[in-house]
Amino acid sequence: MKIAQETIDRFWDKVDIRNNNECWNFIGLYDKKLKTRGYNSVRVDDDNMSSAHRVAYTISKGEIPKDLHVLHKCNNAICVNPNHLYTGTQADNGLDYSEHYWKDKDIDKPKPKTKIFNNSIKYLYDLGFTIAEIVYFSRLSERTVYRRLNLRPLKGWQIWAMKQRRKEVIL
Repeated sequence: MKIAQETIDRFWDKVDIRNNNECWNFIGLYDKKLKTRGYNSVRVDDDNMSSAHRVAYTISKGEIPKDLHVLHKCNNAICVNPNHLYTGTQADNGLDYSEHYWKDKDIDKPKPKTKIFNNSIKYLYDLGFTIAEIVYFSRLSERTVYRRLNLRPLKGWQIWAMKQRRKEVIL
């Protein structure tokens, strides 16, 4: 993307430039209708708009390679400091987002869904684990565990009866 010198000058006039370690916030256009998810927009030419951080990267570091995104080290969507910008894939972007999103949360990070193979379920069952324990550790439903063990799946009334027996044991 070629950017005219007039556009570059106009762009830097709308940036709150501080020292190199701090965020340089772009104070130009932010239009909710553009659905930019928090990113400011810049008119690059008569026909094209682009995100401010992409324009800052292009001005300071050159063209953005095809199929790459411009990511923020600082996780500040309106920051256009070239020292805070780098390129990465969509996967890098998702990983970066999840790390920044969960970093400040008080709760534990969500655990990925457990993938357990049929032979692992059979092995656990052969070791003496109960169906209930396998269900708990694998996060699979009872019906799925029964199916993967090639046991006859329980019918609805059988599951109800098992739950009733559990209640009696607890009482």
